[in-house]
Amino acid sequence: MYYQDFILPIIGFYIGGELLLKGGKRVSNQAVFLGILSSVPEIVTLLGLIEERSYYLAIGSIIVSVILVSTLGIGAIGIIAFLKWREKVTVKLNERPLIGIISALLIAILIIQRMNYLIGIPLIFLLIFYLVRKLEGIKANNKGIYLMIVGMGILWISSQFLVSSITSSQLPNWAYSEFLIPILLNAQDLFVGFRESANDPRLTSQVTEGFIIEIVMLSLFAFGVLGVLGGFDGLPLNGLGYLIFSLVVVDTALIILSSKNDFSFKDSLILFTLYFLIPLSLLQKPL
Repeated sequence: MYYQDFILPIIGFYIGGELLLKGGKRVSNQAVFLGILSSVPEIVTLLGLIEERSYYLAIGSIIVSVILVSTLGIGAIGIIAFLKWREKVTVKLNERPLIGIISALLIAILIIQRMNYLIGIPLIFLLIFYLVRKLEGIKANNKGIYLMIVGMGILWISSQFLVSSITSSQLPNWAYSEFLIPILLNAQDLFVGFRESANDPRLTSQVTEGFIIEIVMLSLFAFGVLGVLGGFDGLPLNGLGYLIFSLVVVDTALIILSSKNDFSFKDSLILFTLYFLIPLSLLQKPL
């Protein structure tokens, strides 16, 4: 893979992400809208990989992205809030029941060892219902809409470059799905979230809410689409079992730790350390 094939997507994702964020700040209920927009880079890349029939690379990348945001993202925000402001991150996790449903369906996938439409269709309906509820009453001005359209266009083009580079590369798929793609797609969101939280204690809750919305969106979309594509017979897991199990562990921790509608320093530290479930997956892979 030529270096320029990798550099171009990085630049594109950065510019496209910045335009999405600037457009999202011009709407009402910024936390909700920015959370939804933050999932766009992963979704367009997922669709590009699906178009190339790289299903397992696609779903693996999304699973690790969700774990990355849930652990290093939400965990680091709580740590920053404590170290910088001596405060807990207060957030009312309305998504707790939905995360519980997603976890239950993931356990079902682990049991049957397949992703099929019996799991995919309910997730797609949940996604539509969730989006309708979240977008209700949100308003944006013309400039904000224009910035978001341009940003999504740049992200789509960048994702095509990224997918082309991946499919022509000699690196193993797990190197992309578990490390390179999730880090590339989430680095900007995480950096912006950390910066905002360190500058203003009032933004820690807003950033955390945005991260939670993002992980719900990605989980519903990815497993919903792959389940539908799997049809009745379903797509076999083919080595994804450990990642799905790790996601269930992280989701369960998120539900339990948020039961008091806040994240303490200890809660955040627990979430942060759960990220290391991903590097541990290397123990079962050929190097």
